[in-house]
Amino acid sequence: MSFEKHARRQAQILIDALAKTAQTEIDAMRAAVEARTGALHKALSHTNQTSVLDSLVQELSGAANEEAEARAVQVRQEVQKQAEAALAAARAQAEAALAAARADIDRTRKELEARLAEAQKAHAALSSTLADAQKQVTAARSERDARAASLEELQERFRPLDQERKQLLSARDEANKLLEREAKRAMGLAAELDLARRESEAGKAELDGLRKDLKRADDNVVLLERVGTALQSINGATTAAEVFETLLECVHKYFSKTVVFQVGTSSVKPWLGRGFGKTADIGKIAIPPPVDTLLKRTVADRKPVTVTRGDGDPPIGLSNSPVASAVALPVITGDRVIAVAYAEAAEETTATWGVGCKLAELLIDHVGRRLTTKPKTPAQA
Repeated sequence: MSFEKHARRQAQILIDALAKTAQTEIDAMRAAVEARTGALHKALSHTNQTSVLDSLVQELSGAANEEAEARAVQVRQEVQKQAEAALAAARAQAEAALAAARADIDRTRKELEARLAEAQKAHAALSSTLADAQKQVTAARSERDARAASLEELQERFRPLDQERKQLLSARDEANKLLEREAKRAMGLAAELDLARRESEAGKAELDGLRKDLKRADDNVVLLERVGTALQSINGATTAAEVFETLLECVHKYFSKTVVFQVGTSSVKPWLGRGFGKTADIGKIAIPPPVDTLLKRTVADRKPVTVTRGDGDPPIGLSNSPVASAVALPVITGDRVIAVAYAEAAEETTATWGVGCKLAELLIDHVGRRLTTKPKTPAQA
């Protein structure tokens, strides 16, 4: 009902607005007619037809008033129709809204009824759960009382055990103290034992050092004896070939292969050698490129050149296969290199290799001086 009243009020407001607009138009039309009539009356006032003019003005005014009234009636009718149409539309809209509201109310009522039914079911289930919980609480209380009684009984039984536990703890403390004293004593003995072991190790290390020194001294004595023998043999040689043969015999025992290369103006070629077999022709052996490079480097640097497996890739020997190490030593007479002594070891033995290299250097220096004092080159031989 409130919505219908509101619709009627809005329709009345619309009618009043339209009527006011129509009245404004009529007033404007009437004012325009009166203005034109006045102008016409003024234009014709200079004539003597005043009565005719007044009659004409009255007729025109009457016609204008009639037309204005007719227009007002027409406007009122149109306004009335529009108002009725608006009222009908508002009524239809209100009825549709009312129907929708009633449908929403029915749907909401059904939903509330369904929720109420669910709530009632939940309440019933909750009541059942609460009853079960109360039963469980009652049972738990009974069990608690029984356990309390059992706990009290256990406490009575535990008192003697507690006394025994205290006695055991006291005995354990005594045992720990005794164990601590024994541990300290053992630590003292261990320290004394460690000191004795260190002293023993120090003595052993000192003894090993003395043994090594003695062995080095023996090796040096042997080396000196061999050097002396080799020097005597070299000094006793009468030709350069005998000198180099003696050199090879002395040095070869420390290496797998030894060769003396003659040095020419642009190349080196093998001359004497050991380790190739009795039937091998030393002069025809092929020189692998790595060995050739080593020989040329020795000639160019005028000093010994050594290559070992630890320098990277293993060196290549005269058989064109890897060897453990190789050394090339220049034989210098005067101001030029006349020969290169080459030696290689197939297997690496540090002690033997070191002794051999040292012996070879000593003998090569002596050979250079020997050939300088008695200049007989390999080519002359």
